[in-house]
Amino acid sequence: MTGLESLLKAAKYLEQQGYHPIPDTREQRREKHENSRITKSRSTHNQLEKKRRAHLRTCMESLRSSVPALNGNKATTLSLLEGARDYIEALKSTASKTVQTQEKLRKQRELLRKRISDLELQVNALGGQGYVPQKWASKDNEEENIEVDVVSSEDDCLSSFSGGSDGCAADNRI
Repeated sequence: MTGLESLLKAAKYLEQQGYHPIPDTREQRREKHENSRITKSRSTHNQLEKKRRAHLRTCMESLRSSVPALNGNKATTLSLLEGARDYIEALKSTASKTVQTQEKLRKQRELLRKRISDLELQVNALGGQGYVPQKWASKDNEEENIEVDVVSSEDDCLSSFSGGSDGCAADNRI
């Protein structure tokens, strides 16, 4: 076999294997570059989407652990969001009732202070006869502002959330 025959045989073999000795045209190179760019873009998009889904899953797990009625239970996304909405509404209702209770207690405190003042005046009108405790005689204590913090137990609030009563037990205590 001569050198020329062996070269032709090698060329035929390379051609069968898919090797083309003719360089790519500009259009072929552009097409390869475009395909490479699309593949990179798709890969980047897939990675970003995977991160987004992982973040969303983490947030949903956090939400699931924050809603007492669903804590530990496997729930669909819809039931999880509905449960969270209901729980938020129950918390808002509880907060509103707590503010109303605080205002009611504040008014009661003012009425009691006025009653004490009236009783002190009656005692003084009787000529000081009778016993007036030392702390009532002091005017400084009348100006003292005492904050009353009304807190119902979590179980009371949860019973209203899960369909028990229509409010926290704090309403029934007054």
